Amino acid sequence: MHAEEYETATRGRRHKPAARALGEGVYRILKHQSGRQTHTHLIYKLELPSEEKENEAQEALNVEREGSFVLQIKNPEQAGHVGSSQFQGLQSKRRAAFPAHLQGQFGHRRFAPADPPDLLNYEGCELLLISASDDVEEELGMELRTESSPERTCSDLMNMFGDVTPRNPLLTGTWLTNNQYPLIITLSLFLIIISALFLLVPKQKTNTPPGPLSFPIFGNWLQVGNDLNHRFLANLSLKYGNVFLLKLGARNLVVVSDPKLATEVLHTQGVEFGSRPRNVVFDIFTGNGQDMVFTAYGDHWRKMRRIMTLPFFTNKVVQQYKDMWCGEMDLVIKDLHNNKLAMEQGMLIRRRLQLMLYNIMYRMMFDCRFESETDPLFLQATKFNSERSRLAQSFEYNYGDFIPFLRPFLRGYLNKCQDLQSRRLAFFNNYYVEKRRKVMSESGNGAHDKNKLSCAIDHILEAEKNGEISSENVIYIVENINVAAIETTLWSMEWAIAELVNHPEVQAKVRREMAEVLQGEEMSESSIQKLPYLQAVVKETLRLHSPIPLLVPHMNLEEAKLGDFTIPRGSKVVVNAWWLANNPEWWDKPEEFRPERFLEEEGGVEALVGGKVDFRFLPFGVGRRSCPGIILALPILGLIVGKLVREFEMLTPPGIEKIDVSEKGGQFSLHIAKHSLVAFRPVSK
Repeated sequence: MHAEEYETATRGRRHKPAARALGEGVYRILKHQSGRQTHTHLIYKLELPSEEKENEAQEALNVEREGSFVLQIKNPEQAGHVGSSQFQGLQSKRRAAFPAHLQGQFGHRRFAPADPPDLLNYEGCELLLISASDDVEEELGMELRTESSPERTCSDLMNMFGDVTPRNPLLTGTWLTNNQYPLIITLSLFLIIISALFLLVPKQKTNTPPGPLSFPIFGNWLQVGNDLNHRFLANLSLKYGNVFLLKLGARNLVVVSDPKLATEVLHTQGVEFGSRPRNVVFDIFTGNGQDMVFTAYGDHWRKMRRIMTLPFFTNKVVQQYKDMWCGEMDLVIKDLHNNKLAMEQGMLIRRRLQLMLYNIMYRMMFDCRFESETDPLFLQATKFNSERSRLAQSFEYNYGDFIPFLRPFLRGYLNKCQDLQSRRLAFFNNYYVEKRRKVMSESGNGAHDKNKLSCAIDHILEAEKNGEISSENVIYIVENINVAAIETTLWSMEWAIAELVNHPEVQAKVRREMAEVLQGEEMSESSIQKLPYLQAVVKETLRLHSPIPLLVPHMNLEEAKLGDFTIPRGSKVVVNAWWLANNPEWWDKPEEFRPERFLEEEGGVEALVGGKVDFRFLPFGVGRRSCPGIILALPILGLIVGKLVREFEMLTPPGIEKIDVSEKGGQFSLHIAKHSLVAFRPVSK
C-alpha cells in the first residue's frame, strides 16, 4: 500500500505512489435472473465518508454512493483477441489456475458469471465489471444496510497509510493519447490496401473445396478465431458443404463431415492422408514426432506401432490382464459400499475412477500400482498429465501456430510447455523407466529372457536394447500411454455415469439384462459379449460424447484428390466424427441418449467388431492411423459400467434434479465440463 521506487532495466527509475482509500461500505455478490440468463452482480453501498461530507476524489472519479455491476470472470484458458487491447489481460503464465470443478463452469465461454464466488479466491483471476445501476433497490429489489459510525470518516482510513498519502484523485482519465492515433491509422490503412489489392488481383482458378473468403496473411483466422471446435465446424459444414477449406494464416484446414468422404480419408486413401500435421506445442510434447501417435507416416511409425501393439494392444494382452482389471474395479465397488457419505449425499466418483485407471495402466506398463488417491506419486503423475493436457488442448496458442510472424508472442507459452515437459519426462524416467531397467539388469545378470518379460515397458526396453528404437522413443511411448490411454477412457466413464444417472430407466434395463443373463455369476470380460444392451450403452455414450470429436488430424504430404476437389499438399485434414454421429440427416433425434438405436436398424452394420465399418460412428477412427487402444477401452468401459450398475442405483445427490452434462472441448478432446457428485445406493439382492 505504501509508495515505492524501483529500478527497471529499460525504463530507469520508476515511482509507484501510495494507495489511498476512497471510501468504506458493504458489498454483496449475488445471482440475478434476467429472462433466461443468469448473471452475478457485485453490489455495494458506501457508509464512509458520510453523505454530508464533501469528497472531491469521489466526485472526480464519479463514484456513486451505491451501485451495481455485472460481474464476469474471464476464462484463463482462452486468450484475448490478438491485435486488440480489449480484454487482452494477463500473460498466460500469470493467469489463475482454477481447479477442474471451477474451470468447468466456463465451458467454451470466454467469460462466465462469478458463480460460485470461489472463483475470486485464486491469484490471477481476471474479472470484468460492467456498470448496471446506481440504484440497487430499483435494479435488484433489495436494500443493503450499512452500520456507519459518526465518529469515523474516510480520512481516518487514509491515515492508516501514513501522513504522506495524497488526497487528490489519481485518475483524470485519458486512455488514448493523440500520438497513438497515427500508428492505428497507419495499420488500418495498411490492412485496407493489402485487402483491396488481394481482391483486385486476378486469381488462378483451382478446384479446392469451398469456404469463406480469405484475406492475405491472416486467411480466415480473423473470421473464425481460435476456437475451432466440433460444433462450430459442424455449423460451417451446413453453409459450405460436407468438405470445406479454411485458410488459417499459413495453414490449410480441410474439414470432412460426410461418411463417404471420411471413408476416402481414413481407408481408401489412407496412405495419401496418413501423415500428421505439425504443431508448435505438440512438437514440444512429442519430441518433434518421436512418439507413435503424432509421428509422420512411414517406416518409423510402422516400427513404433508394432513395438507398442505387442505388449499393449492384442487379445493376448486382454486375456493376460482381464482378471487384474476386475480386481481393481472390485476395489472401487468395495470402497463405495464402505462409504456412507457416497450413499447419502453423493461423492465425486471421478477421482476414484482415475486412481483405478492409473493402476490398471501402470500395472500393465510398469508392474506397479498406487496405494491411494493421496499417494504422492499418484498426485504428481496426475498433476503433470493434467497440466500437459491443459496446455496442449488449449486454443490459446493457435494464432502463433497459424501465423508465423506472430510466433514470437508465444515465447512465454512455449517456454512454459517446455519446462513442464522436461519435468514430466524426468518424472516418468526416474521413477519408472530407470527402475525397470535396473530390475531387468539384475535379473539373470542382464540376460533378458523373453519369457520373463513381466510388463509392457520390459518389451519396449528390449526393443531399445536390440537397437530398434532410441531411449527417447521409449519415454515418448510412456508419454502417449499416460495421455491417450488413460484420460480418454476416464472421460468416457464420466459421460456414461452421468447419462445413466439422468436416465434411470436405462440403468434399470442394464440391471435386468445382467440379472437375466449372468444368473448370479461374476461379471467378467467374457460376460460383455452376452450383454448387447450394455454394449449399446457404451456405444451410445461414445456416439453422443465422442472423447476425440475431430479424431487426431491427418495430413497429405502431396497434393491429393478428395471427392471432386483438389486438396493442396500439406493440408491439415480433420474428420468431424462427432458430427457424423450427431447429424440428424443420418440419425433419428441424435441429441437424445437412446442406446436402443444400436439394437435397431438405425445402428447400422456393427462398427467395432468385424464386418463392414459404419463410417457414421468412428469414436476410435479406422484404418492405418486408428486408435489401437480400442481393444482395451471397450472391455474396460463395459466392465466398470456393468459392475457399477449391478451393485448400485446411481442417483443425483439430494436437491439436484439432473447431472449437468455440459461439455468442454480442446484442440482434440471433449470431456464433461463439471465433475458432479453422484450418490450410490446399494441394490438389494
